[in-house]
Amino acid sequence: MNYPTEAEERTILVQTTGRASTAVQPVMHGKDILTLQAWCRDVHVSDGLLNWITALVRASRPGPEAPRVVRDYVAWGAGPRAGQALVLAAKARAMLHGRLAATREDVAALAAPVMRHRILLSFAAEAERKSPDDVIAGLLAALPAPAGD
Repeated sequence: MNYPTEAEERTILVQTTGRASTAVQPVMHGKDILTLQAWCRDVHVSDGLLNWITALVRASRPGPEAPRVVRDYVAWGAGPRAGQALVLAAKARAMLHGRLAATREDVAALAAPVMRHRILLSFAAEAERKSPDDVIAGLLAALPAPAGD
């Protein structure tokens, strides 16, 4: 990525150092948001999918049992909060798609956005220009589909 042009840089300065007064029109009230959050927690996640999410997060951690992509490129893997975020994000995605149960596809679609900042890559990854998304794609490919999927 290159530096911005002079005009772009000036625009950045204007937009980020002043006091903007933009009127924002609400699209939902706080009570509605809280209701949707509660409904989201009621979306079903099968035991097989929950086991797969657990395995996915745990597989992101280096060690002798980790998939090769992790052993080769990860210095520090995702923690338990990644699993929590994946479950809740999958539930939200299912709900947005009109479903009452999360699927492997929901988890796979959200694995990179949820996990990319929770994985610290090794020097080898940097040297080979591997990204967290590359590692996560490798993880998804390495783990068998959850039972009942």
